[in-house]
Amino acid sequence: MKKSIAVLIATYNGGNYIEDLLNSLLNQTFQDFECLIHDDGSSDGTQIILNQYSLRYPDKFHILVYKPGGSSQQNFYSLMQKTDHPYVMFCDQDDVWLEDKIKRSFETVKKMENKYGADKPIAAFSDLIVADQNLNTIHPSFFQYSDINPGMLSLPQLMVENKGAGCTMIINRKLNRLASADADNSIMHDWWCMQIASALGYIKLIPSPSEILYRQHSGNVVGSREFKKAADLLQKIRNKIFNLGRAAPSSYIKKQRINAQRLLELTGENGIWFGFLYEFSHIAAKKKSDRVAFYLRYHLISPHSCKWWILLWV
Repeated sequence: MKKSIAVLIATYNGGNYIEDLLNSLLNQTFQDFECLIHDDGSSDGTQIILNQYSLRYPDKFHILVYKPGGSSQQNFYSLMQKTDHPYVMFCDQDDVWLEDKIKRSFETVKKMENKYGADKPIAAFSDLIVADQNLNTIHPSFFQYSDINPGMLSLPQLMVENKGAGCTMIINRKLNRLASADADNSIMHDWWCMQIASALGYIKLIPSPSEILYRQHSGNVVGSREFKKAADLLQKIRNKIFNLGRAAPSSYIKKQRINAQRLLELTGENGIWFGFLYEFSHIAAKKKSDRVAFYLRYHLISPHSCKWWILLWV
């Protein structure tokens, strides 16, 4: 019988930490979930460990075998396309989930669906506890550690900065179908989910305490970093926007314009964000003075939002 939640695990050379994660999933107080796992061609012992757990717990861990996608982003999108569970969660291979994480996430998204309807795309996300490779706490709040304001969830804000880490999120079936329908030109899966939910549905921040240890180590594909020196300011901005420098500014901007156009097609001319999305998708044709006016109008640049970086590239 299909479980209520599909926990998607995208792995690649995670052998040093994957057992900690899998054990933390087995220790969850809420067990109405199953894990769909795809390994993207690991060359360490990750696949051996996954096979062992799949054999030991066949109802909990399901390994999907198909061609590697070549990136964490494509790995997660491919898993999203292979599930039709009522709810979906994303799981990083090197984290540890505290025992009530799934329970609290499920309770939150169920309340949202009861209020807004299952036909609306819905997402909920939380803070994280930043930990070192031995799971000692570095900082109790990822939001504070990374200088992120989780309350700024309007679509304009989410077009320039993601607020929710995928490993903290739970989404409903409607949002998963929309987000995974065409991932070729998309940004990271969690950011795309947040944008769709903001444009067409609803987002909620799951209140503290956090229920996940966000492990930082030298092998992180995407991780966190605290910046204290003024000389790190530009790199801080780039890292927050480009997943620690993995995407070039031109590539990032192009994808955001494409996403604005895709959201425009989803919301239609009667959508509340039609004007913003239309202008954003055509922003390249505007004069710089008009672009500045656009950013100010939607509060994308202000002393509090620190979004003036976008003027460097757009």
